[in-house]
Amino acid sequence: MDTDTPTIEQKPASKSSQPFAHFNFQATNITPNLAADASIPTSDTAQKALAVKANSEGVYPYSAEAAELNAIASAWAYSDIQMLSNIMKQAGLTNNAVDEIHIKNGALFLDTQAYLIRDPDKHIAILAFRGTELGSANYIDMLTDINVNPIEFPPNNNTYVHGGFYRGLLAAWPKLMETLNECCTENDTITDIYITGHSLGGALACLATAAIFLDTQGVFYGIDQLRDKLNFRGLYTYGQPMIGDHNLAKLCEHTFGDRVFRHIYNRDLTPRLPSRTVGRFKHFGEEYRCNRKEPWHRSFMNSRPVLTVGISLPIAMTAFFAQQFGFSQNLPFSVSLADHFPQNYINAGKRVNADINFP
Repeated sequence: MDTDTPTIEQKPASKSSQPFAHFNFQATNITPNLAADASIPTSDTAQKALAVKANSEGVYPYSAEAAELNAIASAWAYSDIQMLSNIMKQAGLTNNAVDEIHIKNGALFLDTQAYLIRDPDKHIAILAFRGTELGSANYIDMLTDINVNPIEFPPNNNTYVHGGFYRGLLAAWPKLMETLNECCTENDTITDIYITGHSLGGALACLATAAIFLDTQGVFYGIDQLRDKLNFRGLYTYGQPMIGDHNLAKLCEHTFGDRVFRHIYNRDLTPRLPSRTVGRFKHFGEEYRCNRKEPWHRSFMNSRPVLTVGISLPIAMTAFFAQQFGFSQNLPFSVSLADHFPQNYINAGKRVNADINFP
């Protein structure tokens, strides 16, 4: 092991009561309500994604079909639960059921929403976190994004994570684990899982993955059971901001970096946040990029943070308006808000799989 790589202090898991148990959790179970007839198109995206086999080390390699399947899940996580279930049926998870986990407390800047999509026939689950709701005035999401205040995780390890992301995940964790455990024990039909999200959802998905692989001290309780029950097929994120400092990035890269697949569309600003003025944040894992014409391709240089939001945000907003007009669409702005929209990430996958014939 690289002596410069942070190590994880091993301690018994805590048996303390569930954190944040006094908040109002929501969990529902919804199945598709689309008619089972030939007029509704069904993609083979899920089938192709699940055909990918793990290597000799038990790691599932990157898959363009898995990238598209998870892009659809992360984009439609902004919708209502019934619509998400219907869309995932069209994506090939024809016998899916969806659980919703939602915790909200405005005074504490908490609004975490996730969906567990599972298809027992295909033995697969997708945990999709909802991101910052761009089409609404959800100030809690925005405050979660900017509420950096780093927190040490794993404890006593000199590795720090974004405080807003950490608190958002920790608040939802009890119900999340309960839902996952119920999913796994129901006739033991679910064996594999993807974790995904767009924007803030990508950050929460990334942090959840870090908890699964790094937490040996019971901060996020129930991890050991989850590790034993499910094969982790990969973390697929879209327009994801950085979640932690250089030390955390190094530890994550060393521990599970080959299972992390980050996607950045064109000049999306969000993956370059938080800025350098608020901390030494850094990405890890495999980075995939594309523009408006090319499919996803591997980038061997991770995106770096912008200097300051005060400069980059006005540029990104100007680029957004410029992209609405034909004569200014190709102006070389360094960052753009328009490139962050989840529709871009779905469209990028359509260039590889023409079978995708729905939004």
